[in-house]
Parts: sequence; structure tokens; C-alpha cells
Amino acid sequence: SFDVFRLQENGFAKVFEDYLRFDAIGIDGRPGLAINTVGKNIKNLKSFLNWCFDREITPRFPLKHLVTCTEEPETVYLTESEIERLEKLPLESIVEKKVRDNFLFACETGLRFGDLKKLKPHHLNDGNLKITQSKTQKPVTIPLSDRVLRVLFRNDGFLPPYENSVTQYNKVLRLVAEKADIND
Repeated sequence: SFDVFRLQENGFAKVFEDYLRFDAIGIDGRPGLAINTVGKNIKNLKSFLNWCFDREITPRFPLKHLVTCTEEPETVYLTESEIERLEKLPLESIVEKKVRDNFLFACETGLRFGDLKKLKPHHLNDGNLKITQSKTQKPVTIPLSDRVLRVLFRNDGFLPPYENSVTQYNKVLRLVAEKADIND
């Protein structure tokens, strides 16, 4: 809800940040975005305003009041024994198997979700994975580990495609991790 008095009293930057931190609906459906998401939105706003300034769409004004807030994200990693538990976990659901195998493949290759989704058979040859990463546009050659070869063997020589969003992938991955008693 837009409150003109609050806007005049605190200034746009404060009202915008408060909206993002307390009122905007997050991906989980709850109000309030994470600090780094708030910071990213403020950074995007500053970029947009600079774009407007450069094209003389609006007169320049200082942006120092738009402070980008960040916090160090919690680093989460799996131990080798946890990865082994995931690999050996018997699963009935085809979707859970796909997610688990894609995750194991990502763990071993370092590929991002988007790169996994665009993987084709021609990227795999001579015991290596050769692909141009989407984010960096840089080609990489990754030797295939024993675990990756086991995943490929289990799936008739190729990684099973996962058609859903990264959000849905993460939800399924959490369920699979819980089944493997990985709860951290």
C-alpha cells in the first residue's frame, strides 16, 4: 500500500527498502525479501536511473542515499559421505531420480542448473564434457569422474533431462536430501 506521508517523511529510498524488506512477497510466498535480494533490487534501480541519466530522460540527482545492503550468505556444502549417501539412496520416484542424478552430475562437474538443462549428447566425448557455460560464455573441458560415469551408465549414457524450474528442482532436492538424512 502506498503512503504519501511516509514517502515525504522518510524519502523514497527508505520507503522502497522497507517495502522490499517487509511487504514484498518472496519466492516462498511470505512477505519480506532476503537482505541480498533487497540489495540486488536497489542496485538494479541505481543502474536503471543511471541509464535514464545517460539518455537524458531525467535530470541527474545524487544516488548516494540508495545504499546497497548485503550480507555474507551461509555457505552450505556436502561432505563426501553425504554425496555417497545421495548416490546410493534407493528412490521410487522418477522425478526424484532425475533430480538426484542431475545434482550429482552438477557436484562432480561444477555446472550450473541452466547449463545442465542445455546439455546434449555431443557435449560428452572421449571421457570429457566440453561445453560453453551460459553465464560466462567461456568454453570448459571437464574430465568425467567415476561418479559421473556411474550416473551416465544408470541413465543409458546420458543425463536425464529435468524440465521444471530451478525452484521446483530445489524443492525436490530438499526432499531427496531429507530421505538421505541430510538435514543441515
